[in-house]
Amino acid sequence: ISIDAPDLKQLTGFLTPPATGALQANGTLTTNDGVVSLDLKATGDLIGYGEAAVKNLSATIPAKRKMPPAEQKDAPFFAGLSSSVHAELHDVRYGDYAVDQVSAAVQSAGAKVALEPLATTRNQNVRQVRGTCQLPAPHEQLTTQPAERQPDLPRQQLAVRWTMCRPPTLTARPRP
Repeated sequence: ISIDAPDLKQLTGFLTPPATGALQANGTLTTNDGVVSLDLKATGDLIGYGEAAVKNLSATIPAKRKMPPAEQKDAPFFAGLSSSVHAELHDVRYGDYAVDQVSAAVQSAGAKVALEPLATTRNQNVRQVRGTCQLPAPHEQLTTQPAERQPDLPRQQLAVRWTMCRPPTLTARPRP
């Protein structure tokens, strides 16, 4: 697989607003004994969407999926899927907010997804969060699924940095 999209605006003109920037990806997609395997490496420059912008990004995406039998037409997309995604984003902006770097490692095994960890860096300040969630069955909502989050934030910053629609299960390791 090879993707070279030097102008995302042309490719995503159907979106409101369209994405901007350039994206490249290279990898392999193979099938063997009912298992589909993907090994993809992607890079991007000056990616933007609405108020969000990233100066550059890189990601590796290895994934495997044991395809369900043809008679299981209602199987969720994640049935039999395992993946390990690592992404690095630099100079991330959203409106008035800025982060120097975001690093994320995401593991999935079927419906279980684990963030191991997500780290944000601004100047010399590093914040991490780890967590797990369960993907919903078809026709269910993600917000009703069990989830656990473990932010590494000073206690006085929890309310400021962790706002949710419903109360999360939260554990924190205060910094000295």
